[in-house]
Amino acid sequence: MPPKEKITHTSSAVDTMNRKVTGWRAQLGAARLGINPGNPAHPHGTPWATLTVAAGGAGFTTGAYLEKRVGEVGLKIDTVLTAFQTTLGTSSRALTNTDDEATSTEKKNTDNANRLTI
Repeated sequence: MPPKEKITHTSSAVDTMNRKVTGWRAQLGAARLGINPGNPAHPHGTPWATLTVAAGGAGFTTGAYLEKRVGEVGLKIDTVLTAFQTTLGTSSRALTNTDDEATSTEKKNTDNANRLTI
């Protein structure tokens, strides 16, 4: 019979991953607001959802089209970043729940083993 393998739960590994996911989520939030996550002290950008460009005004057909398209693309990028942010939030909660459940299960197993020891 093959040896039984022990399943171990490493809370620190789950915590490390959760911190990374939370950090990525915060960076996405900053990017959505127009802040460079690599240089938050110098926010020179504009939120993606309100991205605009001045391209000659409404009388210049090509410029008006460019202004319209830049706004549409900015909204689409913001929508994608929001979806990623939501997914990372869900992942973070799942990691927290997994960690909590594993810790609870491990504690129950230890308590039962201690109670049943002869």
